[in-house]
Amino acid sequence: MIKMQIDPRIKLLSMVLISFIALTGTTTGHAVYPRLVIILIPTFCLLYLHYYKAGLLCFFILFTGWYIETFQLRDYHAVVYSLIFIIANLFTRFLPAALMGFVLFKTTSVEMFIRALEKMKFPNVLTIPFAVMFRFLPVVYQESQNIKHAMRMRGMTTLQAFLHPIRYTEMRVVPLINRVVKISNELTAASLTRGLSVDAARTSLIVFKMTATDKTIAGFLILLVLFYYVI
Repeated sequence: MIKMQIDPRIKLLSMVLISFIALTGTTTGHAVYPRLVIILIPTFCLLYLHYYKAGLLCFFILFTGWYIETFQLRDYHAVVYSLIFIIANLFTRFLPAALMGFVLFKTTSVEMFIRALEKMKFPNVLTIPFAVMFRFLPVVYQESQNIKHAMRMRGMTTLQAFLHPIRYTEMRVVPLINRVVKISNELTAASLTRGLSVDAARTSLIVFKMTATDKTIAGFLILLVLFYYVI
C-alpha cells in the first residue's frame, strides 16, 4: 500500500468533483481552461506516487484530447474528424475518473476507507459492498496472474491462445471462476466476523483529523469548481 498522507474523505471529495466535471464539462467558452486543470489533477497524483510513465502518458492523452475537442480541428474530413472527436471526448470524460479511482485504491487501506464512510454516515448497504470490492478486486487480479503463470509453465502461450481459443478459455476462465466463488465466500465470512453487518456503532483505532494540507486541497478543488461554473 502506497502512503499518501491525505484524509480519505478528501480523496473521495476529489474523486467526486473531478469525475463530475470531467463527465459533464463543457468544450466551449472560457470554462474549458479550469476544466483542463481539473482533469489533469489525477495525472499529477500519479507522478507524485512515482508512476512516471503512466502519469506522463495520461497527461499527454488528456491534454491532446482536451485540445482536439476544445479547438475542434475541422480541416479533416467530416467522418475522420467525428471519429477523432468521439475518441478524444471519451478519454477526457472517463479517464480522469478511472485514474482517481486508481489513486484512491492504491493509497487507501480497506480499514481507512470503511472508517471514512462511517464518519460520513454512509449506510451499511453501501459500506459493505464497497469494503468487499476493495478486498475482492486485488485478490482476483492476483489469482488471475497466478493462473496465467501456471498456463505458461504448461506451454499455453499467447500464440497458443489464438490457435486454441476454446482450450485457452477453459484453462483460464474455469479455474478463475472457481477461485472467485471461494474467495467471495471467504470475504463474506470475514466481513460478518468483523461485524460489518451490525447496525450499532463500531469502535475503531483509526482516528481522522483534518490537517492543514487536507483543508488546502479541499479549498483548492472547491475554488476550481466554483471558478469553472462562474467564469
